[in-house]
Amino acid sequence: MFFVKKFYYYITDNYINGLKHFNIAMPFLHILFLMIFGLFAVITGFSAGIFHWNFEKSIFSPLYLLILLIFPSFLEESFFRGFLIPFETAEKGRPAVILYTIFSSLIFTLWHPLNAFLFNPGARTLFYNPFFLVVVFILGVFCSLSYMFSRSLWPAVIIHWVAVVVWVGFLGGRNLVLQNLPF
Repeated sequence: MFFVKKFYYYITDNYINGLKHFNIAMPFLHILFLMIFGLFAVITGFSAGIFHWNFEKSIFSPLYLLILLIFPSFLEESFFRGFLIPFETAEKGRPAVILYTIFSSLIFTLWHPLNAFLFNPGARTLFYNPFFLVVVFILGVFCSLSYMFSRSLWPAVIIHWVAVVVWVGFLGGRNLVLQNLPF
């Protein structure tokens, strides 16, 4: 019973607080995070041959935007930031920020090959690629920092969503949900 009660308080004090606060404080910081990540991702992706120009042409593109907002963006950020990083981390100082950023980003990165192994075998080549995993790790770093400094899950969700929309819509990316849709 103690564990259940403690888990309940962690969820309400941590995850729910991150959801309740739609805090886009310091918008230029989040935009800067997104721009730095985007530049790094594009340079790495094209240099390594894992990205290529491929504009997604579909009448269902607006639906893709919603699907990509839910999975992977909202669901992954909920777990990898909302659950794994304590809400008050930024107040604990630089060592805590560094520790939780690295921890959350590593788990986020390891999730991708596990996802490919268990659920998405068609993505194994990409999700096992070390260059892709470095891009994923850096996305995790910026989403973690965005969450900790804003004390809101939403800026991290938006950064993740924009990254995935650009990847799937313009850079030949794949998504587990999108590849299994009948259209």
